[in-house]
This record gives sequence, structure tokens and C-alpha cells, in this order.
Amino acid sequence: MFKSARIDEIHVVFENCEHIEIPYKDVRYIHLDGISESIWDNNVSNADEFDLSFQKNAKYLRLMIKDKPEYKRIKEHYDITWIEFLRYGEVIERIAIQWVGDNEDINLGQTVKEENGEIDIMVSPN
Repeated sequence: MFKSARIDEIHVVFENCEHIEIPYKDVRYIHLDGISESIWDNNVSNADEFDLSFQKNAKYLRLMIKDKPEYKRIKEHYDITWIEFLRYGEVIERIAIQWVGDNEDINLGQTVKEENGEIDIMVSPN
């Protein structure tokens, strides 16, 4: 069954924790694939209660947005780490994007193309 959720904007989060807010009207296409979920807890303090963290990860991202000056950061640095989906200013979904390679500053799996007034971003392990 396909589940739908209305969103107002997405945030593209970068390696240095900066982010760009993109109103959904500027999104032309978005596709995340190979999504898995991990669960972890760091119980170093041997606490009596668990505080599990859940994280979703995507192996593939394709995002096409309007080419605007406020989105130039995407074209200058290849370091997208997260995509956040927001509704009414609240994050409803946060998905980590696969990082390819050992370079801490550049995701070798990320490509960016500019065409017909749009920015076409892809992150793929291939």
C-alpha cells in the first residue's frame, strides 16, 4: 500500500550541518530509494532504561529543483548528508543519504547538472 504525506518544504542538509530550505513549489522531482532503517542505542552509562534511536538511510537520491541563487550551495559543494521533509515547520521525516568514498568533505557519489533552469542532483553508489 502506498502511503502519502503532505509536506510544505524540504531541507537539504550538508556535511557541515548547514542546510538549505526549499519550498515544495521549487521541487520538480524527488526520489529516494534503497531506504533502510537502523536502530541503535549507546548504553555506555549502563542505564536501566533503553533510549533507542531510529534512523532511515537511502542509497539513492535524485532531486530536481528550480535553479535559484539561494540554492547555489548545492552546485558548489558535493556534500549532501540528509534530506528532511517538513510540514507546518516540523520535521516529519529525516533520511540520511549514502556517503560514497573516504573524503570527509566530498561525497564521490554525488553529481550535479544544470539544465533548462533546473538543478539536477543525484547521489548514487554507482
